Amino acid sequence: MKRLSLILAAAIHVAYVADAAGIPLTNGNNGLWYGAINVGTPPKPFTVLFDTGSADLFLPGTDCDSSCDGHTQYDPSSSSTAQDLKKSFLINNGDGLTVSGKQFTDTVSIGGFTGTSQTLGAAMRYSSAFGISQFPADGILGMAFQKISKFDAPPIPQTLANQHQLEEYVFSFKLAASGSELYMGG
Repeated sequence: MKRLSLILAAAIHVAYVADAAGIPLTNGNNGLWYGAINVGTPPKPFTVLFDTGSADLFLPGTDCDSSCDGHTQYDPSSSSTAQDLKKSFLINNGDGLTVSGKQFTDTVSIGGFTGTSQTLGAAMRYSSAFGISQFPADGILGMAFQKISKFDAPPIPQTLANQHQLEEYVFSFKLAASGSELYMGG
């Protein structure tokens, strides 16, 4: 009986992971892997660098200065699910990438999974390292743990797991010369 339970549990897990959607990734510049997400209601597409060394999502906001030129801008006023948290943020990762702006919550979709009330930053200023020729993605989506979040908020994989969109806080990357993908949930 125990063996049957284990086989059944494994089959359910495999079926669940089989539903995990592969998100196509592009190698923009020397290993900067980026792909598509949707933010807001109605959903608006953005490209983000998927970063395993950070835990926050930020995009250029409509109040961003010329440092955001060429990037798609997040407009919380055009999303019926956006909420202003009335908090500012400053992120400096030590690699010359600095971003500052305002914090919001909104709906975020990635690979067919949707999280609600996800904290994100609307940038008002990007450092020069985010110039479109050096950084083709619109923003960064941190995949690490909440413990390192500058927003003190769960990152999107944790939000998706908390809201039962994913069975657990798991993701994986397939990186290759072509056909690279991010898998959420397995």
